[in-house]
Amino acid sequence: MKNRIFLFCLLAALAVSCMREQQEVVRTFSDDPVFYATIENSGDPETRVFVDDQLRVLWNADDRVSIFNKTTFNREYRFEGQDGDNSGTFDKVPGDKFIASNPLNYVYSVYPYNENTSISNDGEITVYLPAQQTYRADSFGLGANTMIAITDEDELIFKNLCGYFAVKLYGENVAVSSITLKGNNNELLAGKATVVAQTGAAPTIQFDAENATKELTITFATPVTIGTTAETATTFWFVVPPTTFENGITLTVNDNNNGAFEKSASTPLEIKRNTLKKGGVLDSTIQPNNVIYYTSITGDTINPSGNSWGGVSPIANSYENGRGKITFDGEVTSIGEFAFENCVDLTSIKLPNGVLSLGHKSFFGCTQLTSLEIPDGVSSIPVAAFRGCEKLLSVKLPEHLNSIMAYAFAECSSLTGIELSNDLISIGESAFSRCENLEEIDLPESLQQIGQSAFYRCDKLCSVVIPSGITQIAKSTFSCCGKMSSIIIPDGVTRIDQFAFMDCSSLTDIKIPPHINRIYQFTFCGCDHLRSINIPTGVNRIDDCAFKECERLTSIKVPDSVSTIEEQAFYGCSALDTIIIYSPNPPVGSDLMFAKTNNCPIYVPAESVEAYKTAEYWSDYAGRIQPLAPLPEAVDLGLSVKWASFNLGASTPEGYGDYYAWGETELKEDYSWSAYKWCNGSSTTLTKYNTNSSYGQVDNKTVLDSEDDAAHVNLGDTWRMPTWTEFLELIENCNVAWTTENGVYGRRFTSKKEGHTDKSIFLPATGAALSGSSLINAGANGDYCSSSLISDSSRNAYFLYFDSKGVGTGKGSRCIGRPVRPVLEKSF
Repeated sequence: MKNRIFLFCLLAALAVSCMREQQEVVRTFSDDPVFYATIENSGDPETRVFVDDQLRVLWNADDRVSIFNKTTFNREYRFEGQDGDNSGTFDKVPGDKFIASNPLNYVYSVYPYNENTSISNDGEITVYLPAQQTYRADSFGLGANTMIAITDEDELIFKNLCGYFAVKLYGENVAVSSITLKGNNNELLAGKATVVAQTGAAPTIQFDAENATKELTITFATPVTIGTTAETATTFWFVVPPTTFENGITLTVNDNNNGAFEKSASTPLEIKRNTLKKGGVLDSTIQPNNVIYYTSITGDTINPSGNSWGGVSPIANSYENGRGKITFDGEVTSIGEFAFENCVDLTSIKLPNGVLSLGHKSFFGCTQLTSLEIPDGVSSIPVAAFRGCEKLLSVKLPEHLNSIMAYAFAECSSLTGIELSNDLISIGESAFSRCENLEEIDLPESLQQIGQSAFYRCDKLCSVVIPSGITQIAKSTFSCCGKMSSIIIPDGVTRIDQFAFMDCSSLTDIKIPPHINRIYQFTFCGCDHLRSINIPTGVNRIDDCAFKECERLTSIKVPDSVSTIEEQAFYGCSALDTIIIYSPNPPVGSDLMFAKTNNCPIYVPAESVEAYKTAEYWSDYAGRIQPLAPLPEAVDLGLSVKWASFNLGASTPEGYGDYYAWGETELKEDYSWSAYKWCNGSSTTLTKYNTNSSYGQVDNKTVLDSEDDAAHVNLGDTWRMPTWTEFLELIENCNVAWTTENGVYGRRFTSKKEGHTDKSIFLPATGAALSGSSLINAGANGDYCSSSLISDSSRNAYFLYFDSKGVGTGKGSRCIGRPVRPVLEKSF
C-alpha cells in the first residue's frame, strides 16, 4: 500500500464500574490513505467486550467508520480484519463520488459509519444514535457504541460518546424478543444529535429535540431464552448517552408469546460517559394470569386459607427450584378475604396482572413477607390487608390507586417509605399506625381525607406537608410521632381533633389555620419542643390539656374570641415568661388551667384586672394578674386602613416601642444575619421570602404571612404591619411636619382628606436597633418596618424613612431591628 495512516486505538479500557479511555494514533501520508488500527492489550477473541478487571473494546469484521480528512467530505472506511482482532487495516470503500467540501483544520473520525453523519465548517458533528440496538451475548450490539476521534496533526484520540447500562434477567420459560429502556421523566436517548469534539477533552452531545426519541430497544434476530435463576441470569447491555434519569427508569421485557414484564424504579440513575452502570438482577418471569408465584422461608408449599378467588379455584400447588406456584382453573381477578392471613412462612408473592381487587385481611399477619408489587388494576387497599407484616420493607402501589382503607399497613414496622399514587383520595383510620420506621411520606395533592390515627406512632416520621384538599385533621392522626419536627397545615383546615399532635416531642413550630374555632383536648399535649404558638382569632374554646406540658413554650397570647379555657389547658408549660389574655371579660376557667407555668405574669386588659382576680378559677392566680398595656387607638385618616396611635410595644405616641427584624415576631438581643430567623447564618442562605436563587431557597413570597407579622401576632384581631403602598398612601395624603411630642423628635402626619383634616398621628424618630439596647440615630431619623419585600433583592425590605429634612420610603436589610407602626383593616 503506497500510502498509510497508522491508527492505534486505545478504546474503553474500563474498570467494571468505571471505564477508562484508551487512545489511538493516526499518521497521514497521502490524499488517499489506508488506516491501520491496533488496540492495546488483546482481549478474548470470542467477545467484543472482555470483562475482567478491564473492559476492552475489540474490532469486528466489516466494521466501518466515517473519516473527514481535513475536509467536510464524509468518506467510508471498512475494517479488513476478523471479529475479535485488536489490529488490522481500514481501507476506503470504493465507489464513492467526490462531493465538493470545505477545508477543516482537523481530521475527524466517527464510528460507526453513517452516510448522514456530517460536519460543519466549525467542527460540530451531526450523528444519529440508534434507538434500536441489536442483541449480542455479553456485549453491546454492533454499531451501538458511537466513538469520536480528532487530531490537529497526525494523532487521533478515539473517545466513547456514551456510557453503558447492563441488567441481568432471569425467569421461568422466558424467551426474550425485545427489551425497552425509558426514563420516567421522558429523557432523550437516541436520534439526531450534535457532538462537539475537542483535542484533549471529552466530547459533548446535545440532542435535536424534534428528531430525538425517548426509548432504547434491544432487538433480537431470534428470541433468547434467559437463565432460570439469579445465578444463571442473562446479561443485556444498553449503550446510553450521558444522562441523569431524575425520576428513575422503566424496563419493559417482551417474550415471544406476546407476554410483557415491566419493572420501574423511581430512584435517580446517572449514566456517565465511558462508564458502566449495573442495573441488578431481575426476575422477568412473564406470569400467566392463572398463576400466583411465591417463596417461603421453609422452602415448602403454603396453603392459602381463603376460598374466594373471583370465581376460580386452585388446581395445583407446588414448590420447585426455590419458588412456589399456585395454579388456578381460570384467570385470577380477585384475592379473597383472609386469603393468606397468618401465612407466617410467606416471604414474597407475585400476583398476576389481571388481579383487580384484594380482600380484607388478605395478607394480615404475614410476618416474614418482605416485598410486594400490587397489580395496576387494583384501585383500593382494603381493611387490614397488610396489617402486622412486620418485615415488609417495600411496596409498589398502582399508579391509579384511589384509597387505602383502615389498618391497611398498620404495624408494618420495617416499612421505611412508600410512594403514593397521585390519584389517591383517602387514607383510612390507622392505615399506617405503628409503622415505626416510616421516615418519609409525600401526601399527594389529590388527597381529600386522612382517617384518625392514620400515622399514630410513626416514630421516625420527620416532616409532613398536608395537601390543600384536607379540611380536617382527625383524632390522633399524628400523635406520638416523636421525630416529627415540621408539619405544614393548609389554611383550608377548619378542625383539628383531640390528640392530633399529642407527644410530637420534636415539633418546634406549627401554624394553626385561621378558621379553627376550637382547640380540642390533648391536641398539642407533650409537644415539649414547641417554642411558640399563635392561637388564631376566632378560636372560642381551649379544651382540657390542649397544651399540657409544652415545656418550652415561652409565651401565650389568647385572643379575645376565647370564651372558655378548660382544665389543665396549659398545665406544666414551665418555660412561660408571659401569658396575655385579650378578652375584656374573663373566659370561663377550670381547675389547674395555668398550674406549673413558671409563676409568670398573666396580662389582661387594664380595665378588667379586678374582674379577673375575683372570677372563679382565675382567683387562683390573682397574684399573677397584671394590667396589659392598652391597645392603640385606631386613627381614621380617611385612607384605606386605620393607623395605630402609637408604636407596637409602646403605650404613648412618643414612645419608641419595641424593635423587630423583618418577618420576626419576638424580641431579641442580636440583629445580625447570623441571628436572623429566616436564613442559615447569611444573607445568601434565605429560607423564606425569596424570589432569587442567588439568595437561598425560592418561594416567591413578597408579603409577610400573618404568623410572621409582628403587629398581628402581638395585637391580634385584624391589626397588621403596613405595606409599602400604604406607607406611600400615608405620605401622599398627609401634611408631614418635623416636630416634637413631649420633648421627643419625630414627624406628625396630618390628613389632607376631606372630613379627616382634624386627624393626625405622630411617629417618633426611633432610629434602628443593631444589638441589644444599642440604637443608631435615635432622635435623628425614623426607620419603620413595612410588610413588603424588595422582590428583586430579597435580602432587603421596604421601610418608611424620615429625618428633619424630609420623608420617603427606602430599602434596607431584613435583619436590622426596626419599630412597627400597626394598621387596622377597615370594615366596610
